[in-house]
Amino acid sequence: MTGFDCNCFVGNWPFHKVRRNTIDAIRELHEKNGIGGACVSSLEAIFYNDPWEADEVLHEQLKGLENYHHVITVNPMLPGCLDSIRRAVKLWGIRGVRIFPGFHGYELRDPKMIEFSDLLRELDLTLFLTLRMEDERNTYLFHPKPVSINDIMDYFYLNKGMKAIICGGWNGDMMYLNSRLDPDSDIYWECSAMRGALYVVDDLHRANLTDRLLYGSMAPIFVLKSTRLLVETADIPDTVKEEILSCKAIIEKGWLA
Repeated sequence: MTGFDCNCFVGNWPFHKVRRNTIDAIRELHEKNGIGGACVSSLEAIFYNDPWEADEVLHEQLKGLENYHHVITVNPMLPGCLDSIRRAVKLWGIRGVRIFPGFHGYELRDPKMIEFSDLLRELDLTLFLTLRMEDERNTYLFHPKPVSINDIMDYFYLNKGMKAIICGGWNGDMMYLNSRLDPDSDIYWECSAMRGALYVVDDLHRANLTDRLLYGSMAPIFVLKSTRLLVETADIPDTVKEEILSCKAIIEKGWLA
């Protein structure tokens, strides 16, 4: 089964040098690690006054790459955000939208999130809710606002029917959140930020949570191979490893089609 990376990026990171940050470099890295496709976002879009400008560049870079899916970045607090999403669907056929409440300084309970969430459901788009890009304890030039797990829980309670992938979540966050989620909800999480503890995937499997776990690398911010080893070295059935590494759950549901 071919691997899939549901959380990777291209572009420059303003706080330190990142290598292999072009789409060609990411694809080469994926090929070496048995990964045949990915959901890709722009690092630079996080910091632009108008994220659309960075996503225009990324769209050109992804042209002709059938298995590499463009996930645009938006800030729901900015004027024109909803229009940008509609335009990206019409012009680029995007299937996912990424937000960074911690970086952009808003709460998920903000009233503007209502229209934003309604639009994603209307257009059948997947929300990539990104909690962190780096460990907050290691930042010093810029300190993103932590996203409260209770706020996430309230957000999904009030916005039922969302299709979402939680990116950059810690394993403890996910265990707490899962215990309070509707078991029929379409909410998944990727594993890139779970590298800080031993036997993370084993623990998630014992808690019956690996059916919601997807492989995401956070490359090039994180080292792809170390994130992949998190799954490959887990003491869980090979069939479960394959399902995680291939992001089978969302692929079979046609989230990217």
